[in-house]
Amino acid sequence: MAKYKVPTGIRFIKALQKNGYKLIRQKGSHAIMQSRVNKIEIFSVPNVKYDLDIGLLEDIRKNNLKVSLQKFIEILKDC
Repeated sequence: MAKYKVPTGIRFIKALQKNGYKLIRQKGSHAIMQSRVNKIEIFSVPNVKYDLDIGLLEDIRKNNLKVSLQKFIEILKDC
C-alpha cells in the first residue's frame, strides 16, 4: 500500500467533491456520495472530524470508488 496522509472524514468528502463526486444526502454521521459520471455508483463515507482508518479507506477505494491506487492517491492529495 502506498503511503499517503490519512484524512479526516470531512476532508475526504471535500476531496471527493473536487474529483467528480457529489453529496446527495447525509444521514446521521454518514455522507452519501454519488459519482457524477456513473449515477449508479453510490456509497457512504463517515462525516467525522477525526482521521479515518486506513483499512476503511482501502475498502472504500476497492469496493466503492473502484479507482486505481494512483487515482486514489490523487484524490487524497486534495485533502
